[in-house]
Amino acid sequence: MTQLSLLNLRNHADVNNPEMLLEVALSRIVAHYSTIQSALVYRPTHEGIVVWHAENSLHDLGAFIPFEAESRHQQVITGQNATTSKDTMAFIAPLLHKGRVFALAEFVASVPLGQEIEQLAELAEELALLLYNQLTNYLLQQQLTFTGKLTVSSSFRDLAALIGSTFLSVGQFISINQLLYSDEVMTGGRVVATANRTEGFSQDLMLELEIHSFGQLYDLLTQDGEVLLNDIPSDERLTDAERGWLQSQQIKSLYILPLWIHNRLDAFIAIADTSRALAPSDLERNLLHNIIHQAAIIIEKQQLLDQSQQSVRQSAEQVHTLRLINELITSADNNQLDKPLLQKTAEILLEVTSADHIGIVMGENGQGYLVSEAPATDMIGIQIDTGEFSLYPLMRQHQKPVTILDVANSEQLETQTRERFIQAGIKSLMVLPMFDENNTLIGSVGLDFYTQQSSIDDSTVEAASAVVSQVALRLQKVNLLADSQRKAEQLEKLTEFGQQLRAYLSTEEILNTTLSIAPKAIDVDYIGVLLYDRATNAIRNTATRFHDDVTIDLDATIINEETNSIALEAWTTHELVQADDLHLDWSWKHNLHRELQSIIAMPLTLAGVTLGVLEVGSVNPNHFDTQNVTTIRQISNQLAIALSNASAYAQSQRLAHNKSRANDIIAQLQQQLEVRDILNVTVNEIGKTLGAKKARIRLGTPPKTMRDE
Repeated sequence: MTQLSLLNLRNHADVNNPEMLLEVALSRIVAHYSTIQSALVYRPTHEGIVVWHAENSLHDLGAFIPFEAESRHQQVITGQNATTSKDTMAFIAPLLHKGRVFALAEFVASVPLGQEIEQLAELAEELALLLYNQLTNYLLQQQLTFTGKLTVSSSFRDLAALIGSTFLSVGQFISINQLLYSDEVMTGGRVVATANRTEGFSQDLMLELEIHSFGQLYDLLTQDGEVLLNDIPSDERLTDAERGWLQSQQIKSLYILPLWIHNRLDAFIAIADTSRALAPSDLERNLLHNIIHQAAIIIEKQQLLDQSQQSVRQSAEQVHTLRLINELITSADNNQLDKPLLQKTAEILLEVTSADHIGIVMGENGQGYLVSEAPATDMIGIQIDTGEFSLYPLMRQHQKPVTILDVANSEQLETQTRERFIQAGIKSLMVLPMFDENNTLIGSVGLDFYTQQSSIDDSTVEAASAVVSQVALRLQKVNLLADSQRKAEQLEKLTEFGQQLRAYLSTEEILNTTLSIAPKAIDVDYIGVLLYDRATNAIRNTATRFHDDVTIDLDATIINEETNSIALEAWTTHELVQADDLHLDWSWKHNLHRELQSIIAMPLTLAGVTLGVLEVGSVNPNHFDTQNVTTIRQISNQLAIALSNASAYAQSQRLAHNKSRANDIIAQLQQQLEVRDILNVTVNEIGKTLGAKKARIRLGTPPKTMRDE
């Protein structure tokens, strides 16, 4: 019989969790060896083993088997060595990882085992390797799924449902239980949330837990850090009351983990199984403890939120504000554009504050624009100064709102901005700064009053600050999402650009592809390719695209300092040249000087040889950031490679053509017998090859005048 191997199960399509791996592996072993009647894998647990999987066995999955006196299973776990029964009809092997037994494999035969023992030992080693690896991968995926969803959990019900759907099997359920204290003495508890594999049940069930029902469990939790009850009817650690209460809930096995909050056992999570015994491995235990630690943080935050909400309930106005803030957060999560979010912010601030008008300004580099307002007064789009003579330096310095009670006579406002406010009827205002995660002032929110204010009450400041801080956080999320999407789109376009270039060996096709695809990857209005002309030792404006106007001319005019000093500088210095605002820097020359503001000229260099210059431009100033420059470098590298390949291909084609023509001429010469015919063939064919209009051959002694010279 051929030797069976399980290692090929690593790529088995139907094996995606430990249970499926065991099912396939054990069935293969039983089918391969005619003498093997059944195969089982156990998990070691407290005072016994639990059937993990069985093939052709009378044992049920999840059955708890307590250790008997001189138990061979216990001997294998303790000694970490395989053993056989006295009649050699059963073989038990430990499944080891780094010197620890995490499972047992048992094979029962119909006849005494012989040479199969050695083969079964090898199969046990392979099964241990595969099973532990599969268990690790499976638990890692569960951890990633749990962590990814944990951030949106906001209640005990959410938390219970998340743990249930992530880690529980059919027939298991979870309960989250709060302990009640009086003067730091535990007096009882209650079940606040439960869930099974598919459903989370009502939060705050108010199911009271009597102290006599889990007093011993409480002591075990505080002493051991966890409690695992594999077989509740026979577990001597339980009191009769505890055992009776658990059995009344039809619980067969129970795994309890503590939730420590503020250094006190404030709650515990119980995973119960109604059909089989639980036997978590060390990996699963560590993972669950880590999850419970994360859950403790969530519950702690929930308690803080409860306290905050309790304080807010003292005022109907504050409750209303909190509801609107939550509405704003939900709106921010659903909107991937900043304009709807900012408009919603303006509307909410108008409702929760005593202001008559809300205006939101976004901008940088000294210029801002009113992007949202409520109510509408046709002020959207007006320019607001955010430079050194505005309120922005003051907000950057103190990082707090600025209040102006008398707009008409304020020296803090720039003249033009003050006049606009006066014209709009604004007599008092408060401006709240909006900072990003890098502490950069990205915008401001103005609370405008049409009547003169003697002061702005604290409730208005508190409500507005709460809303603005949430908006700043959500804007960062929106901007990060937009940035990641932009980078993904750029990467996709760069990949498409490279694939298209590799398909062509014609310079004209390469230039056409560049003008078509490259502008989409970097969002520009202009792109130009200026190629080196060896005959004139200069660069020509070979290909351009401005908006939708495309021109490709391999014999285009040569550029000079007056026509394009930007590209000429990049060509001469072999360095990138960047101009952020051509309208303010007239030292540069360019044929699109009036149309463009931002421009970058990048040398097209490959292996130390400069092939030309790539230009990109935008009608907007300060258009190119670091990410854009990196993308342009990638485009220039790909374009340089493509142009070099095209040049090499064209040269090879010319060499091949010349060699073919030379062979043709030699063949014709060899067919001639007269000198005159040889000379005629020579002058005609060489003239054709060189493209000459006239050709002649001189024979004999040169004239006397030429000899004298």
